[in-house]
Amino acid sequence: MPFDWKKYLSFSTDLVAEADLTDKAEEKYRISISRAYYSIFNPIKLALVTQIGPIPRGKKTHRWVIEQLEERGRHDDDHKQAAIKLSRMQLRRETADYEGHFNPSGAAYSTPEAIARDTIKQVGDIYDLLGSIQTYR
Repeated sequence: MPFDWKKYLSFSTDLVAEADLTDKAEEKYRISISRAYYSIFNPIKLALVTQIGPIPRGKKTHRWVIEQLEERGRHDDDHKQAAIKLSRMQLRRETADYEGHFNPSGAAYSTPEAIARDTIKQVGDIYDLLGSIQTYR
């Protein structure tokens, strides 16, 4: 049975809830952002690969997924909005995973906690925009 990527979303929510109870709060916020991103990115990627076929050689996977949502967004505003949100979340995830100073460009929030909470919210928004995620599992 394949892994249910949505479990990363509940894991992220749990990390944020317990972050203030520890001296490792920023680490938990960073992990939460990363896992929340993958809780939506992987189901979309898998659905696209199933629908379209393999990711073209030489294409960066994250960019390809966003481009596919953007393409669908030319005819459907929900996909357009999902592409915008996923693109922003990718920047947050990269910052959380790779940068020493936590201040993702375009983030309307200044603390890791606020960014983590908003990222989790954005995942829920994308699930809502794309309707039944069955086609994206």
